[in-house]
Amino acid sequence: MGDRGPESQFNPEEKLSTLKSEQKKEVDFIPKVNDIPSVYLELWKKHGQYPVDNEVWDQVIDMAKKEENTEIGKRGIYGKILLDSLLDLSEKVRLESDNLKRYKLLTKKSPNEKIWFEVLSGLHKVDIESDYLIKKIGERHWENALDLGTGTGDIIRKIEPYCNHLTGVDQIPSLIQIAREQKVGKEKFKIGNVLKLPFRDNNFDLAVSAGLVWSLNRNQLEKYVSELTRVLKPSGSYFQSALLRPNEDLDIFELKSLANAKGILADLIVDKASGRADKKELISYKDLGEVFRNKGFTIKNFENQDGTAKVFEFVNHKR
Repeated sequence: MGDRGPESQFNPEEKLSTLKSEQKKEVDFIPKVNDIPSVYLELWKKHGQYPVDNEVWDQVIDMAKKEENTEIGKRGIYGKILLDSLLDLSEKVRLESDNLKRYKLLTKKSPNEKIWFEVLSGLHKVDIESDYLIKKIGERHWENALDLGTGTGDIIRKIEPYCNHLTGVDQIPSLIQIAREQKVGKEKFKIGNVLKLPFRDNNFDLAVSAGLVWSLNRNQLEKYVSELTRVLKPSGSYFQSALLRPNEDLDIFELKSLANAKGILADLIVDKASGRADKKELISYKDLGEVFRNKGFTIKNFENQDGTAKVFEFVNHKR
């Protein structure tokens, strides 16, 4: 790959070790399903029935206020967030009707100096799902990679050692600006809509997304896969990750959110900002498989050893 000068000092193993150390310090409580109050589980179930009703928001906010300054309110990764600042963000996100402006609110700095996007989505911590995604991508070397819905560039920085050229695309200009400021190597970032990608045909041999597809409905997924088919080279691969629930009814990040009402509120804010909370219908694993197969892709599935994360590799067989 050649000498990249001062920017070549990026060490992915060292960064991963540092992130794991930070995670160990920050994540001090992950409840077991049997220990979660039934009212939390009921609200979580309602929260998953899109579009999210305002009554759910009001119930969660009321619970968060009652829990503040209690042991429950202080536990978990969201217990460290000041409730007043979270309520202020919640109100702004709920009142904003424009999706892009809602997302822009999450690029503002939180009281701990990290942007809200990273605080609420957990992108500044080690992510079991993305770690396994990067592990599978790193088993090969790639010429030209595309990170879809790149956000602040977390994934693209981690796959940088395995690719000759990298581009991250996101439709939120403020997130792209942050990604550019945090650039560590040869990655490039571009503003663009994943449903109408600003790239020429047959351009990439690798495309990747950590969680973007789960915010799409079936019609959007059809457009998304059509664009992937167009920009990927013949036999190019698209990697998509997902969390699994091997022993519990909830995955590890859902469990973290259910440590207290602030965690549920944080998840509501992210879903609202991304537009997911307003959709009437979201895609399933079945939809994902059907659409990719219909577009001529073959599908490979991989699971990590403890069964907590899965990676799909969709191989483009166009001619």
